[in-house]
Amino acid sequence: METLEIRKATLHDIDNLYFGAWCFHKEKLSQKTLHFDRKSVYQYFKWLIENPLALVLVANNGSFCGSIAGIITPWVLDFNIKIMTEMFWYVLPKQRGSAGLRLIKEFETMSHDMGANRILMVGLEELNKPISKYYTKHGYKHLEHHFIKEI
Repeated sequence: METLEIRKATLHDIDNLYFGAWCFHKEKLSQKTLHFDRKSVYQYFKWLIENPLALVLVANNGSFCGSIAGIITPWVLDFNIKIMTEMFWYVLPKQRGSAGLRLIKEFETMSHDMGANRILMVGLEELNKPISKYYTKHGYKHLEHHFIKEI
């Protein structure tokens, strides 16, 4: 069995990040109002990787397992609160469990090291029950729901 490696993504990882984004969209978002644009996905991950306030991690055990990405912004009501907001977290179905848990733990540690003092994670409605249990068990508190409408 291969050892799971978790590291910061580089521009050489963009094809794998694209693949993870495509899988995520196909699995969870294809019926929502959010379009998938190949060129935009590549541009977005390049922008994140090159942004000093962003963090993109990849998990690999001989091949791509998953990734997590976020960006630090100050909280609108208190500039002293720096929130790492998760933008993307996806682990291939057969790798979920330990790879996903290791990714989020490393994301928390590295976010703190970058100056974040809060992490904001997203949970899709379809994943709400298992992810809510995980988040609550690990010290996260429910904040709000997101709604989207195409205009």
